[in-house]
Amino acid sequence: MIPDTKPNGLRFDAKQVKNTLLKETQFIKNLFSILPIPTSALQGQDNEDEQESKPPKLNGIHGKTRNKNERKTEKDPKKILKNLEKQKTKLAELEAKGEKEKATELKEKQAWKNALAKSEGEKVKDDPYLLKKSIKKREQVRNSSKKKWEVRKEGVKKAQDTRQAKRQENLNKRKKDKKVKTMKKAVKKGKIIPGF
Repeated sequence: MIPDTKPNGLRFDAKQVKNTLLKETQFIKNLFSILPIPTSALQGQDNEDEQESKPPKLNGIHGKTRNKNERKTEKDPKKILKNLEKQKTKLAELEAKGEKEKATELKEKQAWKNALAKSEGEKVKDDPYLLKKSIKKREQVRNSSKKKWEVRKEGVKKAQDTRQAKRQENLNKRKKDKKVKTMKKAVKKGKIIPGF
């Protein structure tokens, strides 16, 4: 990261910052073009010329493009953690069998894969501690929303019950008033009704 001030306290020029960033990115690109990449890391990828010659396919409403070889990254931390544990157990099994060369090759392949993904700007989630932390946070959010929903449901039920009780009370009162009114009319007309 480039600091926003020089050691003598003067601020950087925007052009200077842009030029240094361009130089750094160019250096990284050159580095990857110089370094030999194992064929196992490039497995399943077509030639770049073939990819450029074909027009991109549009996916979805917003016209997002996705190459055929572009893999979909997993977003669920539980699944990512499970995959990491599988890889660890696989490496441990290989080392236990005595196939250390294969294990180191696998580690190297994974390291290259992660490095390439990072260079492309993807977020590589390979820290089990952070994954467990995010899983725990998700669970807490889920539980808190569950509790809120239960409280809301109880509140709605309570309000519904009180409204229904009030309605029933009003209906009973109206019924009673109607009866009393009809009795008064009957008494006025001269009908004798006991208890009135």
